Amino acid sequence: MGTSVRNTQYTAEATKSDNKVYKIVFHAGTVDELFNSAALDGQAFVQKFVEAYNIREMEPFAGQNAGWIYLSLHGYKITIFVDKTLMVESAPKQNEFQFD
Repeated sequence: MGTSVRNTQYTAEATKSDNKVYKIVFHAGTVDELFNSAALDGQAFVQKFVEAYNIREMEPFAGQNAGWIYLSLHGYKITIFVDKTLMVESAPKQNEFQFD
């Protein structure tokens, strides 16, 4: 890991080799401010998010940090946790997937 910037609103992480940001996490309160979503629970927020950004579907996942995930073939992954924390990460593009 390289550089990490953390505060009460977001966390951003960059690679050490080229200092490119590969992950941004917007904490729940910041998400409410950015998307005017304080009145929505996590599930309602995900539904509105999917509709607003024309995402075909976010897959739910369970566990201690349950939520929904969307993996784009265009090089990014979006994770929204039940508390509405929003994480955007770089991911392999469709032409970069390798199966050894």
